[in-house]
Parts: sequence; C-alpha cells; structure tokens
Amino acid sequence: MIRPSLSILSGWVLRAKRSAARLAGVCLLALPGSALAVAGAQENPAGAQGQRAQGAAQRAADDSAVVPGELEKRLGAARAARESGDWGAAAQANERVIALGLREMARVGLQEAAFARAEELYRRSLQFEESADAHVGLAIAYLYAQRPEDSLAEAEKALGSDPGNAQAWNLRGEALLKMKKYGEAAGEHGWLRVLLGRAYQEAGMQEEAAGELRRALALEPKTANAHYFLGLGALEGNEWAPSAESRSEFLQEVRLNPRHFQANYLLGFMAANARETEESDRYLKIAAEIRPSVPETWLYLGLNAYSRKENGAAEEYFRKAIALGESEGAQAHGEIRKAYISLGRILLSSGRAEEGERCLARARELQQQAMAESQEKLAGMQRPEGGLGEPAGERGAAVRGDANLTAGQKEQARRQEEYWRGVLGAGFHDLGTAEAMREEYAAALGHYREAEQWNAKIPGLARNLGFAAFRAGEYAEAVRALKQALEAAPEDKQARALLGLAYFASEAFAETVRTLAPLGKEAAREPELGYAWADALARSGEGQQAARVLEELERGPAGPDILLLAGELWSALGEDAHALATLRRALQGNPALKKAHLAAGQTLLRAGRAAEAAQEFQAELALAPDEAEARYNLAFAHAQQGQQEQARALFEEVLAAHPKYAEAHYQFGKMLLEAGKAREAIAHLEEAARLRPEAEEAHCQLQAAYRREARNAEAERELRICQELQARKREPAAAPGMPEKKP
Repeated sequence: MIRPSLSILSGWVLRAKRSAARLAGVCLLALPGSALAVAGAQENPAGAQGQRAQGAAQRAADDSAVVPGELEKRLGAARAARESGDWGAAAQANERVIALGLREMARVGLQEAAFARAEELYRRSLQFEESADAHVGLAIAYLYAQRPEDSLAEAEKALGSDPGNAQAWNLRGEALLKMKKYGEAAGEHGWLRVLLGRAYQEAGMQEEAAGELRRALALEPKTANAHYFLGLGALEGNEWAPSAESRSEFLQEVRLNPRHFQANYLLGFMAANARETEESDRYLKIAAEIRPSVPETWLYLGLNAYSRKENGAAEEYFRKAIALGESEGAQAHGEIRKAYISLGRILLSSGRAEEGERCLARARELQQQAMAESQEKLAGMQRPEGGLGEPAGERGAAVRGDANLTAGQKEQARRQEEYWRGVLGAGFHDLGTAEAMREEYAAALGHYREAEQWNAKIPGLARNLGFAAFRAGEYAEAVRALKQALEAAPEDKQARALLGLAYFASEAFAETVRTLAPLGKEAAREPELGYAWADALARSGEGQQAARVLEELERGPAGPDILLLAGELWSALGEDAHALATLRRALQGNPALKKAHLAAGQTLLRAGRAAEAAQEFQAELALAPDEAEARYNLAFAHAQQGQQEQARALFEEVLAAHPKYAEAHYQFGKMLLEAGKAREAIAHLEEAARLRPEAEEAHCQLQAAYRREARNAEAERELRICQELQARKREPAAAPGMPEKKP
C-alpha cells in the first residue's frame, strides 16, 4: 500500500479537514417551504411586535377553536420572515411555533395522564418562550403526580408573570391544601373582582372584563392590578400593539403601585420598541430594583445601551444578565443567548477577541445543551417494558399514560398528537434552516435532529441535516444523514459530493473512493473534491489512479492552497519531479504561501539534493521565522552536506524552543555520534528514545553510543530493543530518519 511520508505530510489531517470543510459551500442547502401550509393566514406587522412586548402575560387559549387561530398567526409570521429572507426573524417566529406545539403536545399528555411526558414537553417549550400556560401545565402535571410543592412553585411562577391568572390561583390553592396549609389557601378576597375580570378576559369577553375591572376600581380606587389588567385588555383589543390607552392604564397602575413589576416592565418594553430608550430605561431600572434577580430586565437595559452605542454600560448590563441567568441555569432563560451574542460583539470590537469568541461560543453551547438535554430525557421517557424503546420520532402512542379514556377520546388524542407532531417537525426543520442560513450550524444540526424525531418524513430533512452536520464537524452524523438523502435521490450530485467529503474527513478512504468515483471528471476538476478523491485513492493503494485524478485536478481551477496539497501528495507517491513542479505553481500563485517551500525542500532532501533543499528551507523561514520544522530540516540539510557547525547551531536553536522535539534530538545525537562526540550524543539519543520509544533508529544509535563509552550492559539492552522493533517489521517512515514528532 502506498503511504505518504509522515514528514512530508506533516499536519495533513488538519489541512485536509479544513480543505474538506471549505468545499461545503458547493452543496446548496435545500430550502423547502414549511411542511404546513396554512391557507389564508394573515399577519399584522404591529401585532407580532405587540405580542413580543406582552411577553409572558399573553396566554394561548386551550379551546381547540382558538389554538389553530393562534397557530395560523404564528405560522404566517414564520412564512413572512422566511419569504423576506430575514433569517433572524424566521428563527424567532419558528421558535414561537415550536413553543406552541410543545405546549399542545404536553396538553395531550395531560389528557392521557402521561405526566412525566407532559412535564418534559412543558419544560422544553419554556426554553423557546416564557409562558404562564406552560407553568400552569407544569403545576397540573405535578399536582396529579402528587408533587404539591413543585406544583405550588410552578403556579407561583405563572402568577409572577400573570398575577391575575385564575387557573394559577386555583392550582396554588389546591397545592396548599394538599400541603395542609389551609390559612394560605384561603387567599385574599380583595382579588375577587379583578380575578373575575381576568376570567372574562380569558374567555374573550372584553366588555364584561372591563366592566368588572372598573367596578373593582369604583369599589376601591386603589385596587391592585385593576389598571394593569385594563391595560392588558386594551393591548388585546388592539391586536397586542401598544396604544395610548394601554400605556395610560399601565401608567396609572405604577402611580398607584410604583413597585408594580409587570407594569414597569411592560412600560419599559413598550418604550424600547418605540426606540425611546431613555424612557425605557427609567421603567426597566425600577423593574430591576423590584426584582433584581430577573435576567431579562438587565438584558433589555443592555440592549437599550447598546443601541445608543454606550458599550461600557451595555457590557455591564449584559454581564449582570449573564451572571443571573447562569446562576439559575441559563437554559431556562433562552433570551440570555442575546446577552452573550451582544457582549461577544462588544468584546470583539474592543480588541478582546479571546473573551469575545468565548461569549459567542457560549451562546452556541446554550442552544446545543438545551437541545441535547431535552433529547436525552425525551428518549428515555416512559418506554414500553420488555424491550428497547422505539426512537422518539416513531413511538407515537407508545408512551401513553394510564388515563381512563374512551375509545373515541383515545382516537381524538391520537389525531391531535399526529397533528402536533407534524407542526413540531416542520417548526424544528424551518428553525434549523434559518440557523443554517446564518451559518449557525451546530444549532441547526440540533434542531434538524429534533425535527427528525418528530417527523422523519419531511422532504429534504435528511439532506439538510447532513449538510449542517458536515459544517458542524460531526462527520459520522453527516455520513448517516447523507447516505439516506442519496438513497432517496441517487442523482443528487451535491449530496454525493458532500457524502464523499464526509467519508474523507472521517478517514474512511475506501468509502470516499466508492462514493466519488461515479462523479468522474466532474469531481476531479472541483479542487477540494478532486484532492480528497486522489488522496483517498493513494491511501487505498491505488497510486496510478490517484495520479490520474491529480493530473485532471491540475487541469482545473485549483488555487495555491490545493496545489500545495497536491504537491505533497505527488511527493508521497514518489513523483518528485511532478511534486516540485506543482509546488512551484502554488508559489507562483501565492509567493507568500506558507509550507510550500517546506514541502519542496523535503522533496529535494528525499531526492538527495541537500543544497537545493537548504535554499527552500531558508525561503520558508523568511516567510515564517518561527517555523520549527523548517529550521529542523535546514539543520538536517547542513548535516547532509557536512556543514557540522551550521547544523549544530540550528539543532540547538530548535531544541531550545522545542525541547520535546524527538526527531531533532535523534538527528542531532546521530550527527554528534558520527563526529566522535559519543558522550554528548548519548544525552540526545536517550531523550529521543524516551519521547518516541517505538522508534527503532533511536535505540540502534543509542546502543552504538553506549558501546563507545564502554557502557556495555546498557548497549546490550538497547540492542535487544532495536532488534525486537525490527522484528516486528514495522513500516519505516520516509527520510529524514525517525518518524517525526512535531513540536
């Protein structure tokens, strides 16, 4: 089998994978429309902004006639963002689709008494959208699972964002009763009119709701939260777009109760949306004083400062938001990713690149962790006994609880689950596509995987998943998905090309050859693809065919970087003249190309042309003065020419900077031994043998050095080691000498 010289192909794996990654741009990402087409869906541009401003106070109705309307609205927003090419907005819109879908799947789980499943789905939905409904659902699940303390905690979270949520108050009371805290369960009767008004709001009876809330104010002008809910009613009546009426009610609420968190927060948020950042800050700072532990308040203060280019203040706020979010488990605060992203940009722009990159990496990590944790838990939930559980994407009704449902109710639940599985599959797929278009490949891969769990039959999903996996560096996953895509569409040349590169990056060279061969000259003329094919052929023992592909590659538009790799491969094939010619072409295209002079010098060394090789190594050092490999090879070239003093000085320079450079120790020791300096040689040969105990040359030379110093016992020991290694018939590395150990 033809094997490349380890010294010539120094760093080959890293460069090959980088080259393979660059080619990913050849494969266009499939962008099918959403798997759910909602006819006649309308979007109010102000409505989407208003709904975001309302945040956690908005509650999706449980009524089956209302939820589809909400779904249509969310799907319409996602479709509009996708069609406009605004991939950031598309991602946010699809996150809202997913959040609703997860809540509805959790509701089906509650109907079926599958409480553990409902819990996980509600928790996953909260990672996409803070919702009082999700906290209420969790409270129900915990209550029926006989976990009243947890139920109470979730009910109070719901009340924290929606103080008038009647269902949350009821659940709070039930939980307290189960905990035998009867006095607390009785509650405050002053809320009754406000709660009744809120209940009317929930039922969509806005006039009746407003009447009850005004009656509460007539009875007691300082009734807490009455103005707040009147403001919410005005928001809803205006399709959740901020209005003078809603703002007036919130202002009256804060006049009565200056420490009202929700009213201050919403006033701050509304002002921020209107780009009135100074006014927004005034209310958000009050909200932050009331509840300093809420990360999102600090986040939006940071975004206000950032929009005013007050990067110092923005940095401080973002760090506060991040610290609070991390202390509570950042996955629970999906918005905190924005703080990491914005802080990362501030740091990068101010020259703190290392910390900035860490922030951006953490943003990506949070998204991956949230996805991975949910996947792991979902995969292990309520699997049927007696065997391995089915994949999450296929198990469907296999995770039923023990609810005593009639046949008709079970069929209705099955249909609801099937419907929402389709919604979730499409939502995760479109979210992944939006992220892929923004080159957020790790996040896209995670969401494509979740789409596959919910609905593996989405057109184009396997192809997109494979693309994202490749760009994220997960080559085994790319192979799995792209094989599926190619089986479904054997004529898809882009999928075939990317699958070949995924095999190549995985060092599965025989599979690389089998996959790319059908593309013929079309693959050979594509620079990175042609190189991957040629190298895989060489490593599979097909040197002649590798040479033919390389020749075809060089007829195409290969740039200097690819010509450098091609030249190294020609050298590994033993075609020194062709290697040198190709490396010269690479340098003509880019005279500052690093590693090209090094590769040329190594090829010349192998051909016994040490003087010419030395010139190449000197040229490499002119481009990269700290290149240890070039300095080492220059020392070796001087030694080959009998220029001992120059060689010695260079070896000493290399070893001073890189004391663990085994090959330099070996060659320096060998040179000293040949010069009759056995005692000096021993120190370097011992170090070479210690660093690379499998290298027979070091042991063989060391035994000779020991004999010259009359250290016969040690010489015999090294001789035995040398002979044992030779007996194993290990394949020798190419010149110069011992297999290389990079510094």
